[in-house]
Amino acid sequence: MKKPLGVSGFFSLIPILLIGIVLRTIWVEDMEYKKDERDIAGYALGQPGYEKYPWVGVISGVGIPNPGLSVWVNEAAASVLPLQTPIDIARWIQFLSILALFGLVVFAAKIVPPDERNFWFWGIALMAVNPIAVLLARKIWSPSIYPIWSLAFFWAWWMRQSWWGAFLWGMIGMLLGQIHMSGFFLAAALWSWTLFFGPALLNPPFLRRPTWLLPWSLGSALGALPLIPWVYFLFKNISRTESRFNPMMIFQFQFWRFWIKNSTGMGLSYSLGRGRWIDFLRYPLISGYSTYFVGVLHLILVSILVLTLMKSCCSIWEKRRSWKQMVMGTESSTAFLQNAAFWGFGIGVSLTGFYVQNHYLIVLFPLQWVWISRQLLLHWKHPLPVLVTFFIVQLLITCGFLTYIHQNHGAVGGDYGLAYRYQL
Repeated sequence: MKKPLGVSGFFSLIPILLIGIVLRTIWVEDMEYKKDERDIAGYALGQPGYEKYPWVGVISGVGIPNPGLSVWVNEAAASVLPLQTPIDIARWIQFLSILALFGLVVFAAKIVPPDERNFWFWGIALMAVNPIAVLLARKIWSPSIYPIWSLAFFWAWWMRQSWWGAFLWGMIGMLLGQIHMSGFFLAAALWSWTLFFGPALLNPPFLRRPTWLLPWSLGSALGALPLIPWVYFLFKNISRTESRFNPMMIFQFQFWRFWIKNSTGMGLSYSLGRGRWIDFLRYPLISGYSTYFVGVLHLILVSILVLTLMKSCCSIWEKRRSWKQMVMGTESSTAFLQNAAFWGFGIGVSLTGFYVQNHYLIVLFPLQWVWISRQLLLHWKHPLPVLVTFFIVQLLITCGFLTYIHQNHGAVGGDYGLAYRYQL
């Protein structure tokens, strides 16, 4: 692994983290506030019509209600903190997102091996300013609290050779799925990947036995206890549960499309809708005239992505004799974790036949951005200029997006909808 380029540790990341904090907290009243956000705020604030600590949460995108923990987490926070308005709930979620960013820096500096840290440091830098990461950190939504939980989950997995590490890995993994059901797919993917391919990572050989199975099982059993009422509810109401299964969704590869769009910052059509996204490309306006500067920024990202993927394909072809190791990611713990998410989670969630939503990938924090930083670092002869360009372009797009939402009162006609401040 090359010497760290540009971003080499906590202190060099502080200015970038400060930028990320501003992007996540500015103009908080411009936040989305539709049915899901209203329900989360209603449960957390104990508003009329919302049950306290219900057995099940809000209905998911596949027609099945989420477990109760999906609303309990914010209710618990509101019971001990002075959270009295939806704005307060948004600030709480933004705080958790910021805490996860700083926690991730500590994780990369203290836990990740030195020769892999550069991938993580640059991944953190890109994620701090990435438009999708910023958008989802500003939402009143159960999946938006995932970053701090996912960080704890990956930290426990990394420490799985200790009894408590494996125990917490199992317990947190089971809790992840109760915040949002996408967490179950991550927990299952990482468990399977580790069981079948993990021993090849470990040295010396006497560590190759899956010594984590017993404490992992105990932790999973403990984490499953809050799930019992939800399972009972589904069993009683299975005939009335609406399913949105469509086998054709298996062949649309939505997960991997979102993975690439999110990691590169080109996925804002998810929030704006196609029409509003095309309008956004015209911005900023100068004296009422379109500059198409945002469109040019997207072209820069596309160009870098295409060249990077071409270089990556050439590298894969040159190493084709070791394709099994490349797919499993056994060359390093970072590659292993990334591939468990990219292949294990991706294939698992795609085979369900449900429409894969962009926000399902929040639970993978921060692996999408670690992935893109690895691609840029490994496949460019002089990666620093490319990484800096990638960082600046994503920062400008994020600033443009927040300004667009602020100036246009949200994105009426898109998924974003009318901003909260204009609904009051």
